[in-house]
Amino acid sequence: MIKDKGWRFYGRRAGRKLNAQRQNALEQYYPQLEIKDYNADGTLDPASLFSEPFDKFTLEIGFGNGERLAEHLTREPNTGFIGAEPFSNGISAFLDEIQPSQPQNIRALMDDAIPLVKSF
Repeated sequence: MIKDKGWRFYGRRAGRKLNAQRQNALEQYYPQLEIKDYNADGTLDPASLFSEPFDKFTLEIGFGNGERLAEHLTREPNTGFIGAEPFSNGISAFLDEIQPSQPQNIRALMDDAIPLVKSF
């Protein structure tokens, strides 16, 4: 159990050591997609996370290695996706998969989703 920001998190945040390719994806691509500024006050507009307008927004909580989310990114280019996954191995696998195409309809949080959910 990790106590952070007043919330309790049950689960793993890291597993096996990341290989060089996944570590590179995490270091190079995550900062471009990272959701940084949000408060659990119910005032965050999902559109403010993106530079382009989208028809709708979808929040994916706990996307694992992101296979399903990566598929939706290409299938639904007019949707802004917001993904929350605290497991560094999962998010690095997802980033490694999508990095070559660098989709602009995704923002991600490598942390507990509860504060983010409360910010909407």
